[in-house]
Amino acid sequence: MARSSRLTHAHGDTTTRRRQDPETTTQQLLEAASREFIERGYEAARVSDIARRVGVTAGAVYGRWPHKTDVLVAALEYTLEKTLPEQELPNLGGADAGSFDQLALLGANLLAFNPYKDVVTQVFGSARNNEAIRECLLEHLDEDADQLSRIVDQMKEDGFVDAGYSTAAIAFLCQALGIGAHLLITAKLPKRRIPSEDEWTTLLAALIGAVEPDTQPDA
Repeated sequence: MARSSRLTHAHGDTTTRRRQDPETTTQQLLEAASREFIERGYEAARVSDIARRVGVTAGAVYGRWPHKTDVLVAALEYTLEKTLPEQELPNLGGADAGSFDQLALLGANLLAFNPYKDVVTQVFGSARNNEAIRECLLEHLDEDADQLSRIVDQMKEDGFVDAGYSTAAIAFLCQALGIGAHLLITAKLPKRRIPSEDEWTTLLAALIGAVEPDTQPDA
């Protein structure tokens, strides 16, 4: 009886693992594609190489996504999601931080190279000639703006930003700074042209201070 129970339990575990295998493989393929983008560049990514990283055939990839564009778009969505503020903040220790500290952390982190953000800048060129990639990029930028806007709105509610300033304008400035800073860093700008962390955070504090109301709470 005990042996039968163990066999049934073991069989159940095997069935569970089998049910999970397709989902696990899909996740591994997305991660492999993301690594392919980072190491070889988005334009150079090949489905066969993505499959090889996971140890499956290209057929296993096309069984999930019928066309190469479908594969790349799915993997691109997965990669771009990692650059969103709500994904970055936990890694920066700011998941539970206040609104002021969250924006400050995101701003200070702009000087750090992020391989996932490198993919964002790569696909701007591809988006010009590929409708699917353009839609994917625009959806990402829209979500990025939404998440930044929520932080800005919370800062207004917390008294750190004057409600008279446009949330859209501040979020747009944040996005422009983020993309521009990353382009300059990946272009290997001479080190003498890159500010120190203290210089950068001092400037950011002044920028944030410029939109504070006349009376604001302690940061």
